Amino acid sequence: MFTNMSLSRRLASLVVVAMVGVVLLGASSLWLLRSHLIAAEQRRIIDVVDSTTAVLDYFHDQEVAGRLSSTDAQKSALASLRKTRFEHGKNYIFVNGPDGSVLLSPLKPESEGVNMLGKKTADGILLWDVMTDMIKQGEARVVPYKWPRTPGASPEQKLSYIRTYVPWKWAVGAGIYLTAVNEAYASGLAWTLGIGLVILGLIVAMSWKTVRSVEAQLGGEPAYAVSITRAVAEGNLTVEVQRKAGNESSLLASMNAMKEQLRGILGQVRNNAAQAASGSAELSATAEQMAATTRSLDENANRQKAGAETMAAGMTELSASITEVKSNVRNVERRVEAVVGLTRVGEDAETGARAAMDAIRESTNLMVRAIQVIGEIARQTNLLSLNAAIEAAKAGDMGKGFAVVAEEVRKLAERSSASAKEVGHLIEQSNASVEEGTRAFQASGQALTNIAAEIRQISGMVKEIGASAEEQARTGDEVTRRVEDGAAGASHIANATHELTTVVEEVAHTAADLARVAESLSEASSRFRL
Repeated sequence: MFTNMSLSRRLASLVVVAMVGVVLLGASSLWLLRSHLIAAEQRRIIDVVDSTTAVLDYFHDQEVAGRLSSTDAQKSALASLRKTRFEHGKNYIFVNGPDGSVLLSPLKPESEGVNMLGKKTADGILLWDVMTDMIKQGEARVVPYKWPRTPGASPEQKLSYIRTYVPWKWAVGAGIYLTAVNEAYASGLAWTLGIGLVILGLIVAMSWKTVRSVEAQLGGEPAYAVSITRAVAEGNLTVEVQRKAGNESSLLASMNAMKEQLRGILGQVRNNAAQAASGSAELSATAEQMAATTRSLDENANRQKAGAETMAAGMTELSASITEVKSNVRNVERRVEAVVGLTRVGEDAETGARAAMDAIRESTNLMVRAIQVIGEIARQTNLLSLNAAIEAAKAGDMGKGFAVVAEEVRKLAERSSASAKEVGHLIEQSNASVEEGTRAFQASGQALTNIAAEIRQISGMVKEIGASAEEQARTGDEVTRRVEDGAAGASHIANATHELTTVVEEVAHTAADLARVAESLSEASSRFRL
């Protein structure tokens, strides 16, 4: 019940409880003080009555010693007690006999000798009958009753201490009115109530100011602020925050602004995650196509390498044949025709390799554009994750979970960007290798063309072969070196193609990682209702 109350009602309840506690504490303290005052008054009259014992014992001793008769001793004792006064002469000692008669009443001497048995006080107490019973029992007692100060006055609360003087069977006593004590108690109670009311007013004023200040800072009731905080923490960003108009510095206003900012950021994150997922799918498809192309290119490069190696072996044999030209021209002619056929094959292989190089160049250009798309997506994702981390830091403990997700997204974006840069660097190297291979193939093609021309000349000038055998041997050596260079270039192209295949596979893996990151980011943002 208390938790469902508004802040103002809670403070009002606390104020009421505090005020009741103050009043009860003051009243109990005053009542305790009154009890102490009454006990002190009792002690005072007890001391006064006890002090008469010495006087009575003196005259009783005179009686026992025979110096005074019993009547004279009692008269002398009463005369001595008549002069005893206290409270500035306003109070006195009274003495009653065993038969209920008044023996001493200094302020009302006319009542002395009168039997008071059966007479009641204002509150109905048979005071003299009580004193007679005390004499019989030999008791001493404090008797409370009501008695007027003067004849015709209103009865007042009074305490009397009555003590039996056993040798003469007297009831000796003294009384005191409690009016002063009651007046002091009533005055203290009035002061306590007055001070309590002043304190209550101050507490009410301060509580009201406190409630207004707290409500102004919160923008509403604390319970409502807690419910809004819980809804946002649970991912409900569609909740409407009700706040007072014109109070834009309150907690609820700040929470509403934070909620709107989170909605915008999470909307951007969700859209970018979808874009990243779409881009990663396209990149994965492109990577698969490139992988198929590079595998085909790798096979062609291997075949080209094998052809170049075969050509190199043929040129070696050609050099050997030129050496033997002097001894066997016909054999040279047959071998020349074989070489012509091989050169044609080499020219065809060179033409195919050049076309393959053009295809590699086009594929690498596609990869460069894809890598640029990856780098741009990674940069945007990194920026968004940084913004999300900043907004989560502003949210304090409520944004810690989102800050962790934003940090993981930022790290993955940085890794994706680094991988894209590395792939771009490898592609640049691959392009350089392709260009070098193209130039090598062009040189090889020209060399093969020259060889074909030379061989055709050899076919038409067989008779001059013998005379120019040495020159042809040198030419054959040069051609052999060029063919070996072409074989080395083909081997380099094959290696570069293999490396390109590896790079494409890494791109495919990167695209898969990016897809997983996009999926994770989408799942993290989907727990928020926008």
